[in-house]
Amino acid sequence: MLCDETREGGGEPPPGPWVETHRVVRVVRAGKIVSVLDVTTMVQGFDSGHPRLKLQLTFSADGMSATLEDRGVLQGRSGGTEEVDPSEGCKTGTGGEFLRRLCKGRGAFQWKAGRFERKR
Repeated sequence: MLCDETREGGGEPPPGPWVETHRVVRVVRAGKIVSVLDVTTMVQGFDSGHPRLKLQLTFSADGMSATLEDRGVLQGRSGGTEEVDPSEGCKTGTGGEFLRRLCKGRGAFQWKAGRFERKR
């Protein structure tokens, strides 16, 4: 089961309150729902709703691997949004530690031992 969940935050950059969107993959094991992959895919302003950064989660045809890639949406100077080159969203150097951690989450995941693990 693939779900989108939102989580509210504040106190760290991006400035002011924000909302994180997570893509969560869950399976049923022994009658219990278990998360096997949980990645942040978007950060947006709480009040404005403008996306600060979007990452796209794509699965292989067989469902045994996934890739989390930068879609390159950044908040514009006028408060709107602008599409930038994919990879520029994580290469701009703006946004502080929070966005750097989010960008480090990009990469490939492989199904192994009953869950998705980051490829090395």
